[in-house]
Order: sequence, then structure tokens, then C-alpha cells
Amino acid sequence: MNEKHITSVSLDAETEKIAKMMPNRSAFFRECLRRWNAIESNTHIHPQTGLARCYPFSSKGLCPLCWPYGPPSHDQWLYYRQMKETSGALAAVDEQAREAWAPQFSVQDIDFSRSQKTEPKISLWKRFKRFFTR
Repeated sequence: MNEKHITSVSLDAETEKIAKMMPNRSAFFRECLRRWNAIESNTHIHPQTGLARCYPFSSKGLCPLCWPYGPPSHDQWLYYRQMKETSGALAAVDEQAREAWAPQFSVQDIDFSRSQKTEPKISLWKRFKRFFTR
């Protein structure tokens, strides 16, 4: 069983409005974390034995290292697997992906440095006290 860990994310007013439009924020954040980790640590998301590229249709998301221009079509993926990178199969798949590519969200553009506006931590006792003095 895949154990889930619940965590919270602080949003400002603008990002809260955006987050409310998303049907599945948890899946979005998980994929963003996987993409960020892949780029930062040069770790592939779903490696395939005997192939140089990750599986492009993984439930874990698309590997940005292997497929920077987006996933290939299902037919292109089958062609690539069948040819096993011979006869320029990889170049052909990449060329078709580049032609069909449209700019998409990229974690490379996000500043992950800690926000300068951090609230001081409030002890459990002070939170308890505030709750009853309102």
C-alpha cells in the first residue's frame, strides 16, 4: 500500500484563487516535486530497463530529463521501443515531439528560495490561549 503523508502549504491570496481552480492539488504538488527532484538531482522518474528514456506515460508523471518537449504519441513510443534506438528512432521521436511542442509549466522557472516573510512560530500553549480568548 502506498502510504500518504499529509502536509500543508501556505498560499497567498493570488495562489489560493489559482489552487481552488485545480481539481486535484495533491497530484499537482506531487508531480511538481518529482519534476523538481529530477532536475535538481538528475534522477529519472520512471526508468525503463534496456532503454535510454523513461516511460512517458507513467502515473508518476513525465520525466523532464527524458522528455523535455513533452511525451511522444503512443505510436511514437511503440516505434521507439521496437527500434531500441537504432536507425535514428530516438532522433525521429524527438523531432516529432519538438514539432508538436507547446510551452508548458516548468519548475525551472520557480524560485524555491525561502520566503522573506515568515511568521514567527507560536507555541501550542499560546495558540490554545488565543483560541479561548477570542
